Amino acid sequence: MRRDRRAANLQKMRGGVRSIEMQIDELVLHGLPAADRYVIGDAFLLEIEQMLNTSASRTSLKQNIDQAIIDAGRITLAPSAKPILVGKQVARAVYGSLNKFGARSR
Repeated sequence: MRRDRRAANLQKMRGGVRSIEMQIDELVLHGLPAADRYVIGDAFLLEIEQMLNTSASRTSLKQNIDQAIIDAGRITLAPSAKPILVGKQVARAVYGSLNKFGARSR
């Protein structure tokens, strides 16, 4: 059994990351209409999923990042920004924070 686990771990190291699991309990956005929250959330999820599924992501995020809070900072939006664009920009900010955190803690 130990040999099987060791072989599985070796295979993971050789093959890189095969899956990424992300759990977001709460995404806090200030200054946006509450009515747009679902559109923003859906756009965020689609964008972050696409970004995490690229091969570059799989190599740059090789370790676990287990943080209670990740501050993605501020984003600047045009006053007329559509909720879908807001979700995409938030996803890019979160992704950038994950990459910075991963690079720092290696």
